[in-house]
Amino acid sequence: MLVRGPDTIHESENVGNSYVEASTSLYWNDASFGHFRSCRIYCDACGDNDAGYLRPMARIAEWDRPSDMETPELSWPNVKIRLLSFGLDCPSLQAEIESLQKQLDTSMLSSYGLPTRRDFGDAELGTHGKLRIDSGAGWQTITRDFWLGESTQFLNTFDSLQSIVDNLGMPVDDYDWVERYDHSPEQLAAGHRWDWDRKPRSA
Repeated sequence: MLVRGPDTIHESENVGNSYVEASTSLYWNDASFGHFRSCRIYCDACGDNDAGYLRPMARIAEWDRPSDMETPELSWPNVKIRLLSFGLDCPSLQAEIESLQKQLDTSMLSSYGLPTRRDFGDAELGTHGKLRIDSGAGWQTITRDFWLGESTQFLNTFDSLQSIVDNLGMPVDDYDWVERYDHSPEQLAAGHRWDWDRKPRSA
């Protein structure tokens, strides 16, 4: 949950009214489901043109699950999170996202029909892990979820986007923003909204 991140990030002094919303998101995990990474790009979603536009923002998260499992007394997952912001006009980032969207909009689905006998097909897991990409293009949305061993054209996609984000982004003060989730980690499903300031919670 914390690696995946929220769909919206709000200004701490104006929660619910001033926020950015996820536009393009990449999620990666290794084949053993021990190491997880995410890189999400957020854009202004306030709907208030008179107040100007909030700067685009990126949220980068990383979690080494085995390391946490070696510390039984740990009460909160040690997910490393960074927030960065960009100018409204960021040509390199725009070009990267447009290129990614075009790459996603190609035939790459292996047809298996319904898995009525738990026959989910054979996957080439390999050693490169699994990648999921969600991207909104205008009012359209495209999602791809695959093992990189089967889609090697995406091997460098995550690192390429993160490199651009790291080179162009400016660190954001954590105290200025809160992350809004549709439920807290204590809940199994959506319930009361949960706003998190990225500070660890005690058990």
